[in-house]
Amino acid sequence: MLLRLSTRFARRILALATLGTLLGLGCTPLRAADQNPTTIRIAIGEWPPYTSEKLNGYGVGAKLISEAFAAAGVKVTYVFYPWNRSLELARRGSVEATGTWFESADRRADFHLSEPLYDSTFLLYHLKEKAIDWQKIDDLKGLKVGATTGYFYGEAFAHAEKAGEITVIRASSDETNLKNLLRGRLDAFPLDEHVAEFLFANDMPAEDATRIGYNAVAVHSRPQHLLISRKAANGEALIRLFNQGLATIRSNGAYERIVRDATFSTPKPKGDHAP
Repeated sequence: MLLRLSTRFARRILALATLGTLLGLGCTPLRAADQNPTTIRIAIGEWPPYTSEKLNGYGVGAKLISEAFAAAGVKVTYVFYPWNRSLELARRGSVEATGTWFESADRRADFHLSEPLYDSTFLLYHLKEKAIDWQKIDDLKGLKVGATTGYFYGEAFAHAEKAGEITVIRASSDETNLKNLLRGRLDAFPLDEHVAEFLFANDMPAEDATRIGYNAVAVHSRPQHLLISRKAANGEALIRLFNQGLATIRSNGAYERIVRDATFSTPKPKGDHAP
């Protein structure tokens, strides 16, 4: 099924782009020595419509990253792994970058964080027959809450999980968590609203999708960032080049074009994936 990204999604991303343009155009000019990197390897995973091997250009998030780097003279090669492994590969410096991710204290320690690329809002999904009225993390006590390995759901969620105040069951993917929700193995599962929209429309029988509802109170809502490893030889140069390129595509209209033309599922050209 071919679906366009919701106009609400486009408006939210473009609002962030406008702010980013104002911030990015005031950044410090690059030093000549920082302009040497011309290639970068980025580890990413399946998170459609933002990133996916099945989507044209690998998804709207990957397109924005590629376009920003291209504007700065850097060619991107994507390698796909499970998200947790992608993060660890970049953390060790086996690849230069991974993305996109929420900011957290441990990620800031290991990575250079880019300027915000787009906003992501995680809502709490549940079976309609078992509606959950929640306002704060404490309201999740006594529930079996799904989560995806390697994902960060905000400081409040992370603290409650670590302290054992809520029961969190981690799985390898969003798709697995949704299956567990449908099977009654979970009571709730936080998921990005646009990823949910994509999965319901493309990867799930309609009769299953109609069984799932959500609570409008956000579990976590923050910008997503590209993370460049502090162990990468040219990490500081690459983050400056990316931020410069991001400011460029926000100001020249390329960012807006990519977002407005984005689709939920367009077959990717053959040979587009570089291993």
